[in-house]
Amino acid sequence: MRTARLLCGIALLICVANLTTSSAVGDDWPTWLGPRMDSIWRESGIVERFPESGPKVRWRAPVAGGFAGPAVAAGRVFVADRVESPKPVGAPAEPANPDPWTRVTSYGTERLLCFRESDGQQLWKYEYPCVYTNAKNYAIGPRSMPQVDGDRVYMLGAEGDLSCVEASSGKLIWHTDYKKEFGLKTPIWGWSCHPLVDGDRLITIAGGKGNAVVAYNKMTGERIWSALSCKEPGYSSPIIYKVGGKRLLLVWLGETFSALNPETGDVYWSIP
Repeated sequence: MRTARLLCGIALLICVANLTTSSAVGDDWPTWLGPRMDSIWRESGIVERFPESGPKVRWRAPVAGGFAGPAVAAGRVFVADRVESPKPVGAPAEPANPDPWTRVTSYGTERLLCFRESDGQQLWKYEYPCVYTNAKNYAIGPRSMPQVDGDRVYMLGAEGDLSCVEASSGKLIWHTDYKKEFGLKTPIWGWSCHPLVDGDRLITIAGGKGNAVVAYNKMTGERIWSALSCKEPGYSSPIIYKVGGKRLLLVWLGETFSALNPETGDVYWSIP
């Protein structure tokens, strides 16, 4: 699958870039946009140009479909993907509709894979059955990059499964399902925001009335606060900026752009 090959290549490239020169050791990249969430590399000795033959491949590892970039932390590489499975016997037939916006059902398993950064050996695998209800002919797989925080990894699946697992073992710590918790319908392209770790909170975009933005206790999964409402959650990720000495949680939803207090969920302002 083209998506799988692309995702594998991205994971490999990170490993190679970190090991290309003996004098440079790359920083971990545990979260979306990097360790400070600003898309900046601060290492010294970064290779400015690859050789014409390309970077040397240190290892390869097979992965399945997905759009989520790999996270790299503490000598491990974390990649989210999805393996398709045949339609179960007795499952209802899909409507014969050529409209590409028609939702279709796809069966399979979402996974979080952990590889050793030095040699690509798979250390563990966390997985769960996950039925997709995406637009017709839309390629499938998780959209959200795993987020690493100490010995915890947070994964958000395309159908709203939010999981916290041990980084060392893949053992499940806690899990919630947006559809069941909030009574939501899957967005046409699935959930795709990158969860945000802030202090003792894990902040994420869910959707619906009063639960567009949700903060969980990152250790237990207990809900701390919920805020804002939306018809469509959109596909952007929450981010925190400090403006005028105040920390603002900036959220771009389907209908509004808003600033919240990341500790309490209080809304400072919201622009349609």
